[in-house]
Amino acid sequence: MSFTAACRITIDDLVFLSCHSIEITSTWKELAGKCTIKLPSRGVLNADNKLREVSFEQKFKTGMSVKVELGYDNELNTEFEGFISEIKPGFPFELRCEDHMWTLKREGNINKSYKSVKVSTLLKELVPNVIFDPDAPDITIDNFLVEKATKARMLQELKEKYGLAIYFRGSQLYAGLPYFDRINDVVIYDLQQNVISDTLVYRLKDDVKLKAKAISILKNNKKVQVEVGDSDGDERTLYYREISDKSLLKKRAESELNRYKYEGYRGAITAFYLPVVQHTQTIELRDKKYKERNGRYLVDSVKTNFSVSGGIRREVEVAIKVSSNSSN
Repeated sequence: MSFTAACRITIDDLVFLSCHSIEITSTWKELAGKCTIKLPSRGVLNADNKLREVSFEQKFKTGMSVKVELGYDNELNTEFEGFISEIKPGFPFELRCEDHMWTLKREGNINKSYKSVKVSTLLKELVPNVIFDPDAPDITIDNFLVEKATKARMLQELKEKYGLAIYFRGSQLYAGLPYFDRINDVVIYDLQQNVISDTLVYRLKDDVKLKAKAISILKNNKKVQVEVGDSDGDERTLYYREISDKSLLKKRAESELNRYKYEGYRGAITAFYLPVVQHTQTIELRDKKYKERNGRYLVDSVKTNFSVSGGIRREVEVAIKVSSNSSN
């Protein structure tokens, strides 16, 4: 049985059923998901299911809504929703798009001052329907001043200062600790079956060098800080709420760091379009040659590529290991 890769690109009232290529990147690590669409510079394309000539330079404008669906034959899934953020004329004609974070980048010139404000309160003022992780440190920020800032810039500052993962899924904004918005449907990747190639490296726990700065925010907004791990290891920052005892904070941080010091795979796999997978989802890696290496991991990012010549491929970045698994 063969499958024909297909796409449907909806840009405002135009619907295109063909293109040069599409690249979609989705990750909790970045504020905005991105999509690049490459089209012929000018020509007769299938638009609204009718053949007509379209001059892209005249037709396309930044801010136009974009929806990208991919799949095989007539079975298509929505892979991206957002807006045109940049237009690059040429051959091919390139549309660079961002998800709903683009709208928050346009809502600028915010001028506010707070004597005291909680992170959750600030997030809800910026985006009222935000889903905030109940386990994230709801830090109180004193003397917070905002001058001529966009909502996106304020979100970026919260992300960088307090270690929050902030991102959109569709039109819904999420904010919290990394992986709090887990997708528990397990996707199985067999390294000898539905994986095209990989950059995976299997490492033993003792070979992994990590260190962490653990910061606990108290009710009075004071900080307690400790460092744990290997002095020459890769650095991470961990945030906690209301742990005033340094020895307890150290134990909590060492336990958290231990999650990252696992025996297992690091790297990425390149796979076929199906099964559908998203960042923060759980995948199971199976290896018939080394069954003892089977295990389940979270996903950090997914890059999806479509082209007429290459079909549809996904590059899936493996994150932390969540369990070992002896599946065959």
